[in-house]
Amino acid sequence: MEIWKFLHIVSMFSAVTLLIGGSVFAERLFSTRDAPAIARFHGALKPLETLGIIFIVAGIVFGLVTAIVGPFDLTQTWLIIAYVLVAALFVLGPYESVIYNRIFEAAADGDAAALDAAAADTKRKALVVIDIVLYVAIIFVMVTKPGL
Repeated sequence: MEIWKFLHIVSMFSAVTLLIGGSVFAERLFSTRDAPAIARFHGALKPLETLGIIFIVAGIVFGLVTAIVGPFDLTQTWLIIAYVLVAALFVLGPYESVIYNRIFEAAADGDAAALDAAAADTKRKALVVIDIVLYVAIIFVMVTKPGL
């Protein structure tokens, strides 16, 4: 069981690092309105984002294996809370991608007005904060195991 737990933790922390790290860095870059830099960053972000998603899916699989081979019941309260929090992240992901793609397209096109408008969208910043809160909540639930 310990190896599955280790793989779960490493995968999840890798996912959080890549996904939140990329979002936080993007936010700083978007504030510069530097179209060439934003366009180049898009090329670097895409594979890191894909790797982050692979890590989160692997982490979920390793977590389920850990629960199945270990002493956990998959219907325990803390696990159900974690399922809901992770599902929320997966629901928000595609919506965030649409918002980010508007910025990347405007930067690639060199359209300063469209870039300003897309980068000024406060929904994007709110989503980054919500993501961070969700990840912190997941970590809290995994560590404290409420209802156990």
